Amino acid sequence: KNKTKTKNKDSRCSQQSPLPPSGIICTAHHKDDAEETMIMKFLRGVHITNLSGMDPIQRMILPSSLSNDDDDDDDENPPQESQVKTQQQLQPQSQPQPQPQLYLGKPMLRLRKSSIYNFLSSQGLTWREDASNQTDKYMRNKVRHQLMPLMKDLVGG
Repeated sequence: KNKTKTKNKDSRCSQQSPLPPSGIICTAHHKDDAEETMIMKFLRGVHITNLSGMDPIQRMILPSSLSNDDDDDDDENPPQESQVKTQQQLQPQSQPQPQPQLYLGKPMLRLRKSSIYNFLSSQGLTWREDASNQTDKYMRNKVRHQLMPLMKDLVGG
């Protein structure tokens, strides 16, 4: 019985809502990641106007296939041209449906990786790290393991 009430309420809310579902995905990118990104862009030769770190929040562009509108098109039997004209004359032009809004957030960009690890350790928490981060197979890892320490040594940091 409670399940039915919840289902009806959810259905009613989704019908009343003018916007499709929205959300934010947060990542653990930190200040060290942002600095590595800037160095990598510089090494790749990006234009000065694109030489920036990571944005703390950015809007994701979603494919229209993720929108909430039901696609009841019958691709096997498309309407004839005369039918389309008649349907368009009878129905007013529909407004474009709003697309779901999804954001990518990076709330830890002001924190150093070492500060995050120290906090997690002090709380007895564990974290996962991809094993590929330990090798210098990828450019980012070479920047992280070789270039960043050299740059810090050169400037006394």
